[in-house]
Amino acid sequence: MTTNSRIAPNPGSLRRTQTALTPLTVLAALTGLLATAPALHAAIFYVGSEPECDTTTINGAVVGAAFTLNEDDEIRLTEDQTNVNRELRNFDPDTIGTITISGNWSSCVDRAARGLPPATRISGNGSDPVFEVVADGAESVVTFDQLEIIGSADGVGIASGRGVTIVGPAEVSFLASRILDFQGGLEIEGGAEVLLDGDTIIAGNVGLPGAGLLCHGSTVRSAANIADNATASSGGGVFLDSGCVFHLLSGAQVRYNQAGWGGGFAIGAGARLEPESSDPIFSAFVFGNVAQNEGGGLYVVNGGYAEIENTWVRDNSAGERGGGVFVDVDSTFFMSRNGPSCIRDQGCSRLSGNSITTAGGNREGTALYVGGGSTAGLFTTHVEGNDAIDDVGTVLVASGATTQLSLEGVALSGNRTESLFDARSGAEVLVAYTSAADNGFDTEGSAAAAGGRAWNGTLEIYSSALWGHGAFDATGGGTIYADCLVAQTTTGITTLDEHTVGIDPLFVDPGATNLRLAAHSVAVDYCDVANYVPLFRDLDDQPRGWDAPTVPDDLGDYDVGAYELFGLLFGDGFESGDPSAWSATTP
Repeated sequence: MTTNSRIAPNPGSLRRTQTALTPLTVLAALTGLLATAPALHAAIFYVGSEPECDTTTINGAVVGAAFTLNEDDEIRLTEDQTNVNRELRNFDPDTIGTITISGNWSSCVDRAARGLPPATRISGNGSDPVFEVVADGAESVVTFDQLEIIGSADGVGIASGRGVTIVGPAEVSFLASRILDFQGGLEIEGGAEVLLDGDTIIAGNVGLPGAGLLCHGSTVRSAANIADNATASSGGGVFLDSGCVFHLLSGAQVRYNQAGWGGGFAIGAGARLEPESSDPIFSAFVFGNVAQNEGGGLYVVNGGYAEIENTWVRDNSAGERGGGVFVDVDSTFFMSRNGPSCIRDQGCSRLSGNSITTAGGNREGTALYVGGGSTAGLFTTHVEGNDAIDDVGTVLVASGATTQLSLEGVALSGNRTESLFDARSGAEVLVAYTSAADNGFDTEGSAAAAGGRAWNGTLEIYSSALWGHGAFDATGGGTIYADCLVAQTTTGITTLDEHTVGIDPLFVDPGATNLRLAAHSVAVDYCDVANYVPLFRDLDDQPRGWDAPTVPDDLGDYDVGAYELFGLLFGDGFESGDPSAWSATTP
């Protein structure tokens, strides 16, 4: 299969190197700094122009820190620094010790006082990285704390190259820091482990692939705000290259970035975007990103892997395909809610408000496009308000032989789409425990979307409640199978088992995207698990198969659709919020 070359910049062309520190170069540097160098036994170095400061430059403090063996050294900056081009090599805790460079200290006189933001500004020389962290054969532990690393001292213009580079098995933390106004913000390679905390910002970097962050063969944990970066190539916000593992932490934001492919994220061969292995309370956000071609929010190709939990992929756009997410060439994408503690009232996992902006063509996958033998899954996720220019497009598309798209526990509403689900050219789409209402197309959304299309593909629908849709369409040898389906119409389905047609499933408030079931819905206690066993809890994170005590079972005690009607105390469904169900006599 042909590899998509757009995802692979030449890593060698993106690196900047400096002469390594040797004993002779260190000795020479020390000779020139004797007047300002601190005592070699000290672990805290104050940098500034006051007489009480230990040295006037970061360079002087770094050289001193290299000779405080086994110390956890800290360099405290009391004023901005300019024309910095500093290599931090092999700050191994077992030998010369770790190093922290921290900003926002008030003065060298009152050494306990720390100022308020903004952070201390450190500007480069216009061409080289401001900091290069290097670990060649040894561990290196470096922390940047409350620093604004910027391309130019006056904050005007874009500096060449990248602001910070990290090479080798270093452990680097960015705390309440910023990397601004370079061709590329941060590059990481060679087995590094990097933490970006929730107060860190990477923004305004323009030009190179992975304009905000470029990662090869390393691990990144990010709660940072990566915003307003741009490239004509891949990965406006983040580019994950071979061997990189990127953990998207709770509260992280990747927003308003631009690229040719992958406005927010570009994820290539051997790279992985993964959730943090915990139960986050707040969602992460991938929103407002733009791709001129494909993958407004995420672009996953050539064997890349992306799995996101409790994340909003919202208001992204692409010119051609995959307004929210584009997955192609043997790649993998999964999106879901995780755990009960997420407190977002509008849904913990959302694929919403994404669009395709170029007229003409098929406008495939305003929310999600999957092709080229890839695998994708949307689980316990809201898919809402996705559209295309002139309101003509298709919200969820799987295309190509061996391509697979699975949905479970999904609520689709308010999408301007020609069809709810599309399986094309040999692709397989499986839909289970899914609810859909208020989806349509044309400028007013008045024409009903097809229930589903299988154009020489396969569409299977289990235990789902669909309303306000048109006929199904199996064209060119396509097949559509349905079981335990409550639907507006079943016209066009090629094989149909248990079903109810033409009876409103009574969603609580579909116009307000609330697709929970009213207590007296026909979809309550409708089905069993003979043909499909649910893999997830429902969209409210409630267990499946709760048997409503006053509702006679049809085939079983499993409700169909995205929500289980769980734990009713009143037989008339008083707590459902649907007044039409209330009764003065039913207990």
